[in-house]
Amino acid sequence: MRGLTAFIVTLMILAVPARADERLVNDGLRTLLSDRHYHASEEEVKKLGPDVNAALKEIAGDESEPIFKRVRAVSALGYFDDDETASFLENIARGNERLVAIRWAALRSLARSKGNDSVELISGYLKDDNRFTRRVAGNSLRTIGSEKALRLLDEARREGYIPDSP
Repeated sequence: MRGLTAFIVTLMILAVPARADERLVNDGLRTLLSDRHYHASEEEVKKLGPDVNAALKEIAGDESEPIFKRVRAVSALGYFDDDETASFLENIARGNERLVAIRWAALRSLARSKGNDSVELISGYLKDDNRFTRRVAGNSLRTIGSEKALRLLDEARREGYIPDSP
C-alpha cells in the first residue's frame, strides 16, 4: 500500500509543474493574442514553448473565444509547417463558410507554412461565391509565387473571378 501511495504522490508532483507550464503558455498566448496592436512574430509565438501549437489550435477551434482571437490564433498557426497543423488549417478553411475571416486567416497561414503544397487547396477558393475569399485566395497564391500558383491565379483572372489589381 505504501508503494502505491508513494507512486500516486510522485505522479501528483510531476503533474503540477506540467499544468503550471501549460497555464504559463496559455496565459502568455492569450495576452499576446489580445494585444491591441497585435502583430505577433514567429519568434514571439514560438518562444512561448513547445505547447504553443496545441494551445493555438484550442483557441482557434473554441467558438466561445472572440472572433478576433480565433483569427489571430489561426494566423499564428502559419508559423508551424508540420502536417498535423496543415491538416487543422485545411479543416478550418473548409469548415468556416459563415466565419469567413477565419477561413481567410487559414488560407493565408497555409500559404505561409506549406507554400506550394497548399496550392491545390487554396486554388479551390479562386471561384468562391464570396469575392473577398477569392481575393484572399489570389493573394495567397501570389505569396506562394510558384509557377503553378501563378498559372492558376492567371487562369482565374482571365475567367473574371479575380480582378487584375490586388
